[in-house]
Amino acid sequence: MGNPVILDTDVIIEYIKGNEQAVRFITENEGDTVFGTTAINTFELYLGAQHSPYKDKQLPKLDEFISQLLVLPLTLSASKRAAKIQGELQRKGNSLDFKDLLIGALAIEEGFALKTNNRKHFERIPGLTLI
Repeated sequence: MGNPVILDTDVIIEYIKGNEQAVRFITENEGDTVFGTTAINTFELYLGAQHSPYKDKQLPKLDEFISQLLVLPLTLSASKRAAKIQGELQRKGNSLDFKDLLIGALAIEEGFALKTNNRKHFERIPGLTLI
């Protein structure tokens, strides 16, 4: 088994839309990798679908894909880690959006790497492995 990987919101959206790069990454790694996401990502995904004119088509696809992933809940240890990281970033004048912060902290706490197209934000989280 390969390393476990959290799929960020942007990667899941691209996969559902049929983006070649996202589909190839998941297809090539699905036998070796435990794929997951977080409760924070699912919130972002379902919120986005609510605002879409294609909601009736998107929600079933989203439900089907999410059902195949391990969905990590927010934990106390991830909350503590996120608060510590945010405190350090704020002292440097470089804070992060709380959703990205929680996603990154969960990945670290649960031993997952993060597959994202939004590397710029997540690179600021120490100890987070990005793909």
